[in-house]
Amino acid sequence: MSLPPVFANWQLSECLYNRLHRQSYSRKNRWYVIHAQWIRLYQEDKSPLVTTIYHLFGRAMATTTIVGIPHVMKAMSLADATEWEQKFHEKNAERSPPPNYWQSVKTARWTYNHINIYMIHQDLIWYKPIQHPKSDWKLLYFDGYPEERIPVQIQADGSNLIVIDDMGEVHYKKVLREVRDPQTNLYRYQDKTDKNNWKPEWYTFPLLRYVGNALVGGRLKIPTHARAWAISHRGKWNHYSEDITGKPIHDLVGVTTLYILLDNGKDIRLYDPWMFHPICTLTLPLPESPQSSFTAINLSASASTVFVIGYKARPKHHGMQKELRLYTRHDDIDTLGWNPLKSYSYHKSAVDDDDTRIIPGKGWVAHPLPKLSGKATLTRVITITQTGRGKGARQLMIRGLDAEGKSGIYYKVLRDQKWTFHQEPAEILPEEYLPLKFMQVDEPFRTTVGNYHVEDAKLRGHLVNFGERSLLSTLYLELGEESVYLYMYKRKGLLHHFGKREPDYHLILPKGPVPKIFRTMFAQIFGEEKFVPVHVHKSGKGVTLSFDNTPMTIRMKAGR
Repeated sequence: MSLPPVFANWQLSECLYNRLHRQSYSRKNRWYVIHAQWIRLYQEDKSPLVTTIYHLFGRAMATTTIVGIPHVMKAMSLADATEWEQKFHEKNAERSPPPNYWQSVKTARWTYNHINIYMIHQDLIWYKPIQHPKSDWKLLYFDGYPEERIPVQIQADGSNLIVIDDMGEVHYKKVLREVRDPQTNLYRYQDKTDKNNWKPEWYTFPLLRYVGNALVGGRLKIPTHARAWAISHRGKWNHYSEDITGKPIHDLVGVTTLYILLDNGKDIRLYDPWMFHPICTLTLPLPESPQSSFTAINLSASASTVFVIGYKARPKHHGMQKELRLYTRHDDIDTLGWNPLKSYSYHKSAVDDDDTRIIPGKGWVAHPLPKLSGKATLTRVITITQTGRGKGARQLMIRGLDAEGKSGIYYKVLRDQKWTFHQEPAEILPEEYLPLKFMQVDEPFRTTVGNYHVEDAKLRGHLVNFGERSLLSTLYLELGEESVYLYMYKRKGLLHHFGKREPDYHLILPKGPVPKIFRTMFAQIFGEEKFVPVHVHKSGKGVTLSFDNTPMTIRMKAGR
């Protein structure tokens, strides 16, 4: 059994296994392992003299330095986990899944990254190399078993593995250690899947995690009524992410994002392990405008690119007309400009700075549906996978039927327009099929995004696509016979990571020369800056924009 043609675009030739990394554990982790072995030997009463010496040494270290206390405590915890792991493997080694089971799309109990396949079978987690699908399944220890938790959903991407237990809690671990060779730029990795390195908490920001997790930390929990969720890791295999100008941005560390599609189908909640999730709420809205809205029924994610399938609604007669649509968006907290530790700009500088990302990005991108005929149809089961370097290296997949009614996968590279079908046996549930034709719904059309016109005797203009589910709006202004347009971008800053809910807005100076008639106004608003904070005040059907540098305000009313 070999990989199906669906994976022909994967740059798997780059995945060089560096055996030197197999022993390249940090000094700290080696210390933990050694102490775990000492404690286990002492508890089992083997070699009493040797283990007593080791134990006394450990106690001496703990009493002579405060730093030693947490190390010994962690070693004892690791010893307990190691004992659990051994018993677990001995008891369940014979319950492996079918040897040749395969499917190209990810599901709740089947997933993969570019190195391994992962599967939940009989309440156990199994894995094997993706390039050797005929090899034997290996058993993966799950840290929820000592708490009598059962794994019910699983997803992998890049170096991340996420398991949701039967209580809805997120269990998170790294399955790969990745590097790019600084001289050859080749990708190398160490497979750490078999290591019992599950993280006890979601929040892992350096140093602050000790305080945060001590107060209200612990595992992240998936909302009960969430429609879907997906894990993403933009790491060394993806290598870089281009900004809107095409400049590649290399991140020193990878970017992990958990995307949760909320029950309204219109908002995606973002969770990053460096965000203090109990108080930090960051939401990515799905496409919406004054004339249309979109409701997603499923999502998938890979290397910070989100893939959604759902229905776009437009007002028609006294109700709505809905049609099936596909969208992708490449965004996480870093690419949105919401990371206060990163450098951003709205304009490309004459002096190129490799670390400064130009924002905003492209936003939501629509994709054509596969051309269908005969018995062909689509399901809600979708997958996006990273296939190599850069944000264009993604592949989209949709499970469906071909013209003859045979099951399989429609797939295409992100930037292609044409879909290809690959036959693949699958058991498709009736509720997974999607209506493909236009649907007329007798419900009132609703949107949170609107257009506003300027109320001023001299200044004319309008604000387009402004509202709750719009990150980027356009302000058109007219004076005399001259006109200009400015972008207004919704930003999240440092205070939003500590509980602030109301968004900040930046008004961006337009590129190129400003018409002479606007120069006095813009000098008052912007001064020497290329963007300024703008305060948005909503009252009834009106919006007022005010600024820090000038008492000038721009008042607007709903409608054009």
